[in-house]
Amino acid sequence: MKDDLADMDEEDIQEAREKCKRMIGLVKMLDNMGGCGRYNLYQANSCECVEKEKAKDKMKSVLEGFYGKYKPNAIGKVDALVEKANGNADTFSKIMLTLYLKYSQAVVKKAWENPNPMKREL
Repeated sequence: MKDDLADMDEEDIQEAREKCKRMIGLVKMLDNMGGCGRYNLYQANSCECVEKEKAKDKMKSVLEGFYGKYKPNAIGKVDALVEKANGNADTFSKIMLTLYLKYSQAVVKKAWENPNPMKREL
């Protein structure tokens, strides 16, 4: 199969379509397997990106806000959680998912306007 669309004939185009369909199926399968995939997709949709040097400060601010609202007597855990995440978005996502699951009764759930990851603009 050729990589350049201008050089493709009908057979190459059909093969590319089939490859794309298989990839969509794989993405859906992985997303449905659990873990943090779905959470990360939702986060990407509502991301407020910050510079890498400011990631720990942003994480600390988010955690302080969360604990301040949902568990003020546990706000002392924030610094340890920030160090555990160490500026890593995936680790921080897992921490936030754990907090959400633990305090889910206090968190307002919002529907995502575009749940299909293949239609998301990058």
